[in-house]
Amino acid sequence: MHGPLNEIQIAWRNCGQPSGHHRQIGKSNMSEFTFANTGENRVFGTPRNPRDRPVLLEDHPQALPPQ
Repeated sequence: MHGPLNEIQIAWRNCGQPSGHHRQIGKSNMSEFTFANTGENRVFGTPRNPRDRPVLLEDHPQALPPQ
């Protein structure tokens, strides 16, 4: 794949695999990453609503899975 990395690829790279982990959220285009170095959970991807642009979903609390 060419061009700049998208945010999910960047998160994957920064996740510290295999000590970090990643999971897909349902059948959505959203992914949750747990960063090994900090233990932080962050959600990236595209909300189901197609009018919304792809965003860091931490800016959209209603799109985050329950804690």
